[in-house]
Amino acid sequence: QGGRDAAEARSRAQEAVLGGTKISFPMLRERLRAVGVDWELVWARMVECVLKSLCMAEDHIPFQANSFELFGYDLLLDDKMRIWLIEVNASPSMGQEHLLDEQVKQPLIGDTIRLVDPQPFARRRLA
Repeated sequence: QGGRDAAEARSRAQEAVLGGTKISFPMLRERLRAVGVDWELVWARMVECVLKSLCMAEDHIPFQANSFELFGYDLLLDDKMRIWLIEVNASPSMGQEHLLDEQVKQPLIGDTIRLVDPQPFARRRLA
């Protein structure tokens, strides 16, 4: 029992360093598949939740031709594989306090810039 408690304590300490209560999609997918959960079903429900929330809030999201908004979703997966929307953060933190933050947010920032495809400009000409 003592060895198991020590191992669990080490695991919790490592998780705190890596990302606290956060988990990456690949790790979530791996953990769910390991216990026999259909990842495709869970993913489809997550996407459905996000899309429904965007449809509901559409009239409250201002159109701005030269800008974009990044939303951060907090979702809960219950033991019946239902997805619950906890909150949506407009302009979520891009802080990288944990290793997991770096592993998730750096590619997110790169992907966002590639998606937006900003026009190059000469910064010195603007001064």
